Amino acid sequence: MNAAERTIAPKELMSLMDRGDPVVLIDVRRKDDYNADPQMIPNADWKDPNLVAQWSDELPKYKKVIVYCVRGGSVSNAVLDHLLAREIKACYIEGGMTAWKERGGSFDVKERKPKCTCPKPNSAELPELRHATRPVSRQVPRSPRAT
Repeated sequence: MNAAERTIAPKELMSLMDRGDPVVLIDVRRKDDYNADPQMIPNADWKDPNLVAQWSDELPKYKKVIVYCVRGGSVSNAVLDHLLAREIKACYIEGGMTAWKERGGSFDVKERKPKCTCPKPNSAELPELRHATRPVSRQVPRSPRAT
């Protein structure tokens, strides 16, 4: 680690993982960035960086916490500042996920949520739905004329 223990080089993290050292990996990419990339570092959990105040209390204080964003910039630094203020031993990956991939780091492909395979309701089996789906007339009834 370097830069006053704030960062860890991708190769150093790879060595830690190869040795089986106990670390907690947290993907703190913004939600749009996370959703756009089908890959993540093995054993990492995604946490919304905007909600760090809510999830940081769940982190262990006895393990090293390593966070990463896309490029190891403002997002990682903001999350890290919060974790260090809570006395959690933490750092972020220099260069983020981009550097991790460039240096040959392994990654997992995120599971996509399966599409619903639920059967579509058959209107004959659900008569109450058939009634509810009739078109609604938007015409205003005419009032009878007085003669």
